[in-house]
Amino acid sequence: MKPSSVIVKVFDFEKKRFIDDSLENEVRYSQMASSGAMNKVLIPVTDRNPEKVVLWIKLVSHISNNFFPPKLHSEIPMTPPLDLSPEEITKYYLEEHKSRFEQAFLDTHKGNIESFLAEVQYAFVRAYVHKEDDVATNRWLHLIHSIYNAGKRNIEENSELFPPLINTIITQFNCLSDNYFSPDDEFIRGSMNLIEDMNDIGTKDLQDKAKEFNDYINKRRVKYFKNGIESV
Repeated sequence: MKPSSVIVKVFDFEKKRFIDDSLENEVRYSQMASSGAMNKVLIPVTDRNPEKVVLWIKLVSHISNNFFPPKLHSEIPMTPPLDLSPEEITKYYLEEHKSRFEQAFLDTHKGNIESFLAEVQYAFVRAYVHKEDDVATNRWLHLIHSIYNAGKRNIEENSELFPPLINTIITQFNCLSDNYFSPDDEFIRGSMNLIEDMNDIGTKDLQDKAKEFNDYINKRRVKYFKNGIESV
């Protein structure tokens, strides 16, 4: 939105989120805000919540106003036909099968880094703002798990994607409570696959990002255990 734009929302205490106000109120308060009639009662967001503003900017840094809202896609996982022989199954996985990462990044987004990052960010912020949005939540989880299991070949061939992708994931994880960071949780265990594969590629940029991500996960694990001990 532009700096001069006005958005009118009302807080729904039952749903515990902001919803659209009536058209009459939207027109009324938009005119009052734009004319300066509400200057004495309007509070600039950046004055009260500078840290949250910075966080939000990072959360949506790859989402373009020109292509808003990004589409939340859905790919059908590839599975081999049931009537294949062992040799044919091997050939299928070598020549035809595509991983979830390959389907999402290479097929759906045609290898476009900004387009892929925009969907990863939009899926998260939509799920974060609207907790009951199962479509956004499931898409974000699908993308995260596809990234975790991208594999060494895909990481090496698309190495420019992963440094900004790790930045995005860490920013998103900063919004999650420590309860998500149990070492036994599949969601966190999967991150080790990505970290190990990035380390094995051998390039300094990928290894530096792998270390940063690993240090971050370990730090959140420590906080998870600390909170667990303090709550006993």
